[in-house]
Amino acid sequence: MKKNLLMKVLALLLAALMLPVTEAFAAEEAPSEFSAAYSDIYNSRSGEVNMYEITGDGYYISLSEAAKLIGLKLEENKFCGTNYLVIMEPNLYTVPFKTLKSEKIYRFNELMNALSVYAFTAEDGTIAVSSIPANLDSLLCETERIIRSGTYSANILQNENSSGAITGFAWLYDTLWNFIDKISGKTTKQDYHDYLMKLMQPCDDSESLAEIAQKSAKVTEKLSEYVLKGQEYYDEFFTDLDIASPGYGYLLFGIENTGNLRECMQVIKGVEDNYRFSGSDLIKAGSRLFAVKQVSEMYGNAFENVLDTVDNGGSRWKAMKKKLTYKAGKDALNDYEKYQNSYLNYIFGDGAKILAQEWISKQVSDTLEDTVLTSPAKIVKKSIDFLDPYLLKTNKKNDAVRDTSIITDIQDYFEYAYNRSGDISDFAERARFIRDCTLLYLKSAWLSYDCVEFDSEINGAVKRMKDDIEGQISVVAGFSDGAFYGEAKTYIPEGELTMNRSKTALKSADAGKYHDMFVKYVKSFDWLQYATYDYSEYSKADYGKMQWGEYFFCDVDKDGIDELIIHSGKSNAEGNTMVFSSDGKAITFRGLIKCAGLGASIFASDSNTGFILYETQQGYGMGNFCDFVDGEICSDNHRFVEKIPDGWNLVECYEI
Repeated sequence: MKKNLLMKVLALLLAALMLPVTEAFAAEEAPSEFSAAYSDIYNSRSGEVNMYEITGDGYYISLSEAAKLIGLKLEENKFCGTNYLVIMEPNLYTVPFKTLKSEKIYRFNELMNALSVYAFTAEDGTIAVSSIPANLDSLLCETERIIRSGTYSANILQNENSSGAITGFAWLYDTLWNFIDKISGKTTKQDYHDYLMKLMQPCDDSESLAEIAQKSAKVTEKLSEYVLKGQEYYDEFFTDLDIASPGYGYLLFGIENTGNLRECMQVIKGVEDNYRFSGSDLIKAGSRLFAVKQVSEMYGNAFENVLDTVDNGGSRWKAMKKKLTYKAGKDALNDYEKYQNSYLNYIFGDGAKILAQEWISKQVSDTLEDTVLTSPAKIVKKSIDFLDPYLLKTNKKNDAVRDTSIITDIQDYFEYAYNRSGDISDFAERARFIRDCTLLYLKSAWLSYDCVEFDSEINGAVKRMKDDIEGQISVVAGFSDGAFYGEAKTYIPEGELTMNRSKTALKSADAGKYHDMFVKYVKSFDWLQYATYDYSEYSKADYGKMQWGEYFFCDVDKDGIDELIIHSGKSNAEGNTMVFSSDGKAITFRGLIKCAGLGASIFASDSNTGFILYETQQGYGMGNFCDFVDGEICSDNHRFVEKIPDGWNLVECYEI
């Protein structure tokens, strides 16, 4: 009996404790559910997620929808990558949440920060996402496949039986290694030094350089499209060089790199008279020459990072310090830094070679018929037929075996380092290290093809294998440092995501049902009571003689019925854009946006709510997005457009 009484008392106490929480939640405005479009900055992944907006408290999202947004899968409260090498378990105790239909929804900004994700509202109203864990997972999917594939290994003895070994590369070196017992390839520290210097040079074909930089350039351009307004800088850059600006190709290599690109362009302009470049060739030459510098720095920085990690990595890394790759690497880095610091030597060394190949010699293309050497089986046959007699020349055998031995050893060094990357706990540092090891591993494979001087009949096959490696380098290099550093914090203000939300207009015959009522209202000038500019100097009798502006009919909220938009003002510098709606009985004022007066255009979309208010002053145009937020018209002060986006069309205007 006493036990039952005690249980009842405890139940009442518990109910009393819970009462304030329940009342507080009930007093809040119910969460408003909506669908938000998103796009990943670093790849083509996009879609929509369900979110909630709570007035005065911002945005909320469930864990399952958050996992979809950032590109991972949810298992309990853990966010896991494709291969389970990336697992995120955020500290949810620090993230505010609500319970909705027995499911917890978490405040969006805080949850994204807990997940090492940066998200912001892009110009088109979508959520732009950069997820460090998802980017690392994507990088690992690429690098694991590369490192485990025999196709890219210089040491064919380890990969002889793998499926990837049936390539021209594998068979060439299988034949070569058959001589390993008969020929003693002696290597020195200087031999390693020389190959490491080659390792830090770009692949020497200008088109290949462009391919290597291509993916990274596209990411930079996409990111710039979201958050930078760089056209003016681009125009100034070409103006300084007295060159016509080539249009909207700006930011190909990013604003932060324009200084280096400018230097390259200045050098080329200095020799232009001698080479007689056309304007387009000048632009192409500058971009390629900049790519030489950019790609070379990429390899140099990657090698330096690997050696620094070995220096500071603790006991598991000590064995790597005994290798010739490490010992020669320190000297090679010092020598390479001196070479890099000699800028003119760099430009007129590597740079002149690129320009000569591409724009002066026009670089004779491979003339082999594709049908001869396209399939791996035919490449294999050509390789065997060629190498057996070729390697009987003793003076070639020693060099070939020695060089292959050096490159295999260097490549093994980077694979060994790669396999210890799990020791690095910080996601950003780990990603950078994985990327760097893989880039150097692939470049070693690329250099392997220089070990043997091939006869002309298989040069086409060798070139295609090199192109394949360069393609892999391009993919890995596309994961820039910015994909793994989360210094920026997510902060999306209330109202930004629901403004201009995706919503297809209802097909309604009643779209213009209140037009006559709106026209009478416009002619009455009763709407002037809402204007923020002073019109008291005019009598009502004179209103009709004034040039007040224009009015528009536009379905702002996509409910199938038009609203009335009035754009008016006393002068070109002072005005309002006002929005009204009607229920057939009365006209309701829905708010205004202060703006310039006497001249503006309205653009609307079939698939998004709101409109773009586009104003022109002194020949310069600028538009901003407007929409209803909590029933009142608002403009998004973070989203301006100089060029009207696709899908937004001009709305017909009428004089007041």
